[in-house]
Amino acid sequence: MDGAARERFGQFVADRGPTLFRTAYLLTGDANDAEDLVQSALERLARRFDAVERADNTDAYVRRVIVNLATDAWRARRRRSHLRYLEVDEGAAPDVSGLVGDRDMVVGLLRSLPPRQRTALVLRYWLGLTDREIADSMGCAVGTVKSQLSRGIGQLRTQWATEPQVSGLGRGDQHGH
Repeated sequence: MDGAARERFGQFVADRGPTLFRTAYLLTGDANDAEDLVQSALERLARRFDAVERADNTDAYVRRVIVNLATDAWRARRRRSHLRYLEVDEGAAPDVSGLVGDRDMVVGLLRSLPPRQRTALVLRYWLGLTDREIADSMGCAVGTVKSQLSRGIGQLRTQWATEPQVSGLGRGDQHGH
């Protein structure tokens, strides 16, 4: 990468880095994992920056890399811990008394979703992408995106209804407003 490209890459990172981090955080639910994800995605972008920039799809490229890396991590984690999950008492509910705010609750709810549902929801409601853009990022059909969004929203609604009220938000209007 020449000096001008290096400068444009640095500007891209400065401009888009915070959004990339927040997106990765919503996908992983962990700040360290999100930083690693963004770092890996930016390393891949740096190797292909000139070509990606010429194709005028830098955001789409980085988004696709982040989604793919997050998916790879979920698969690896699932393979490593499959036996451990078999030993978990699924009747035990997590202690939510330590939640410090709505953000933590939302991230927790997102983390409980299957990876494809979580990815579709984050890309739609955090990044505001269209069904086609989400499908391109996830490498699937538009119909799959629609079904993942529908299932994810349904699951979040069900879980939201069972969560205790946090910071004034909850299962309906309890103050008559």
